[in-house]
Amino acid sequence: MTPARAVLIVAVVVYLACLPFDAFCAGGQCSDWQGWGILVFGWLLLAGADANSVWLANPLLFVAWICVLLNGRLAALLFSLGALVLGLAFLSFDNVVTNEGGVLLPITGYKVGYWVWLASMGLTVLSTLIIRPEQARQ
Repeated sequence: MTPARAVLIVAVVVYLACLPFDAFCAGGQCSDWQGWGILVFGWLLLAGADANSVWLANPLLFVAWICVLLNGRLAALLFSLGALVLGLAFLSFDNVVTNEGGVLLPITGYKVGYWVWLASMGLTVLSTLIIRPEQARQ
């Protein structure tokens, strides 16, 4: 197993570890948004608010994982950096839509699920950086 794939495995395990934890607080409530719920239902609210577009970091991350497995160094780097930048962008938003009613709620906190999710993205970036040039398919 290559070092890049070993780090990728850790990144995937860390991603899976974020799923049962709360990701953020909105409107003062912090118990309604575990990572798995955001992953499964977040796409339904993509048009709700700018902050909701951060959900798109998930498919970018998944594509990055595939690129790492295929030794596509440049593609993996671009997709994983895109996911990380998009994930970090959530910190710049003030409001998020959390239900089908479309009501904007203030983001009032960030929980462990969010930080672990970001860590998974950072580890994925790291995995792309350690793909050996002779193994990489550009």
